[in-house]
Amino acid sequence: MSRLIVLFAVAGLVAPVARPSAPGVARQGLSSNPGVVHVPPVDGPVIDGFRPPAQPWLPGNRGLEYDTEPGEPVRASAAGVVVFAGAVAGSFHVTIRHDAHLVTTVAFVASPLVEVGARVRAGDVIALAGDTLHFTARADGEYVDPTMLFAAHAWVVRLIPDD
Repeated sequence: MSRLIVLFAVAGLVAPVARPSAPGVARQGLSSNPGVVHVPPVDGPVIDGFRPPAQPWLPGNRGLEYDTEPGEPVRASAAGVVVFAGAVAGSFHVTIRHDAHLVTTVAFVASPLVEVGARVRAGDVIALAGDTLHFTARADGEYVDPTMLFAAHAWVVRLIPDD
C-alpha cells in the first residue's frame, strides 16, 4: 500500500501565534486581500502580548500593549476607512475597517487625529500616543492575535510519495 506524506512549509517570518477561531477567518484568512501586510502602529516594544481569555467574559489581553512616549505618532497598520474616532468611558480610541472581515483599533490614545469616514493608508498618522497603546484586531467580530497581521504568509504544499 502506498501513502502520501504532506509537507507544509512557511515562507517568510512567522512568529508563534494563536490561530483565529472565527469561522470566516479560517476559511478566508485575516483579509480579503492576503497580499496586505500590516505595519505595527508604533515603534515601541510590546510590553504585554496577546493572551486570549478561556471564555469571552474572563480576563486576558485581546491585543498588544505597547510602551509609548506621550505624543508619539500612532500609525494606521494598513489602508482602510476610519469607522470610529472618539471617547469610550473617558479614553480615546480609533477603529479602522480594512475590509469586510477585518477591523483594527488603537486604544487609550492621547488624541485622535482623524475623523469617521476618513480614508487612511498604511503608515498614516491617525493619533498621538499616551503612556501606553493598546492595539487590537478583530476578524469577523472575533479578537485575533494582531501579530498575525505583521508577516506575509506564503504556504507551499508538496506531496511526496511514501513507499
